[in-house]
Amino acid sequence: MRVFFLFAVLTLSFGSVISQPLVYPNIQDWTAANGNFKLSGDASIVCSEDDYKRLQHDILQFQDDLESVSGVKLKFSSGNPGRGDIQFVLSTDIEKIGMEGYHMDIGKIIVVRANSNQGIFYGMQTLLQLFKQDGKVTRGKAVDYPKITMRGFMMDVARDFFEVEYIESVIRKLAWMKMNFIHIHFTDREAFRLKSDLFPGLAHPTEHYTKDDIRRLQDYAARYYIMLIPEIEMPAHASSYTEYNPYLAFDCASMRVGHKVTENFETSDQVNWKFTVDITRREVRTWLKAVLDEWVPLFDAPYFHIGGDEWQYDANKYACPELMEATRKAGYEYPGDLF
Repeated sequence: MRVFFLFAVLTLSFGSVISQPLVYPNIQDWTAANGNFKLSGDASIVCSEDDYKRLQHDILQFQDDLESVSGVKLKFSSGNPGRGDIQFVLSTDIEKIGMEGYHMDIGKIIVVRANSNQGIFYGMQTLLQLFKQDGKVTRGKAVDYPKITMRGFMMDVARDFFEVEYIESVIRKLAWMKMNFIHIHFTDREAFRLKSDLFPGLAHPTEHYTKDDIRRLQDYAARYYIMLIPEIEMPAHASSYTEYNPYLAFDCASMRVGHKVTENFETSDQVNWKFTVDITRREVRTWLKAVLDEWVPLFDAPYFHIGGDEWQYDANKYACPELMEATRKAGYEYPGDLF
């Protein structure tokens, strides 16, 4: 009896999952219909001439991607769609899908409607996922849109260097899953990964990114509606700065340590890592600003991340005479306020 009950529960649970197309992330609203749509090499990608002017890049990319996942290369047509065609339309009256959602009707033809290029693009990603699994897909209607505005992934290239081509492959996977940003952590104790013209030698000598690399990554990301959010970490995690220019570090020992987590998840202090830059000195703050002034304008995103984490424990702050003196001079009660 228990076995039968468990089978019934599993059937009900998985039945609700497999009743809609198996794509990631799940489609928000799906209404299944009878029959299948079969992808055929005789079919076309169809849209109006006006829409094609706006969607040309996305359509050409979709043609290539579809051939890659299914082996089928579709031609383009600006005429009326016929049986087996895939049509893209930059217009919909469904308000809740916003600017990133889409409406998809899979019948004798497939029609994808959206309010923007990005919505059409996400509809294309759903189709690519479906046709990668099978040349036949279940007929039905989808209304799909993101529940979360910012959807992304952080990549730490400071601790472990990754080639530009690999980062591009990650960006493509993010777009496949309808993510819209990648946060790249370019600097840390281990290395500064951005090759600076203003401060030669600050970056790792071989494993770094040039300004041309940064432009290439951003252009590639933009093709897939991914925003690249850069991070230059400060004022802690800054040993790559202080190794380059020792004057940037605190003199007091308590602000020079770093905190390392062991395999047993215990924290140990690493002495004289020069882990933190001395923000009490105007010259140091000017230097940090110069680093940001060189790099901030080179990124397209409206955000620039400066980390700010692990700026020493309170006990370390209170044990640093120059930090406490600067705190008093500034009229603050706590050294955290100076930070």
